[in-house]
This record gives sequence, structure tokens and C-alpha cells, in this order.
Amino acid sequence: MSYKNNISMPRGTSLSVSIKIYNFDGTSYEHSDTDVVRFGVKLDKNESNYRIVKVATYDTENDCYVFEINPEDTAELPFDRYKYDVGLQTVDGRYYMIITAADFNVTTAITAKE
Repeated sequence: MSYKNNISMPRGTSLSVSIKIYNFDGTSYEHSDTDVVRFGVKLDKNESNYRIVKVATYDTENDCYVFEINPEDTAELPFDRYKYDVGLQTVDGRYYMIITAADFNVTTAITAKE
């Protein structure tokens, strides 16, 4: 099951994104240590290289996957509207789109990390 969720964040800041995955029938997806949940940001779908790519860690206490976007991940990105999505790759080679292409907006910040 997939859904859209736009993200907007000031350039050069931190953001923690937590994602809980559900099966089509609404039950919680059973985590496997071999799962790879990937978050990717590109300017548009035709761009070959990621601007940001993160692999999630699994938070057993909260039963969710967590991506940490650090200040250096966006510090050099031009202010713009990018696209991101999140996919789940299983050990048996299956690939599921958890969040379909949505907006990832890098906005201006007045203060900055020193």
C-alpha cells in the first residue's frame, strides 16, 4: 500500500522521518532484518543521480522505519521543489513503493548551523 506525503524543510537543517508500513489488508508489515527501505530525492524523475539517498534503520520500540536527514544533506542544495519516494526491497527481490513520488521542498533558512 502506498500514499503521498509532501515534505518541506529549511535547507541545512535536521529532519527525522518515521514510516510505519502496513500490508494491503491494513495489518502491520512484519519487519525482517534483510529488508532495505530506501528514501531517495531527485530534482525530477529523469535525473539519473540522487540528490539525497538514505537507507532507513528499524526502530523496534515504535515498530517503524526511520530516516535521518542531516544538515549536510541539504546544505548545498538550491532552493527548489524536488521529488522523493520510499521503496521497500525484500530479500527475495520484491520491490514495493511505500510512498509514491511526492514533493520534497527545500526552503530558505534565516539562521544556520555554526
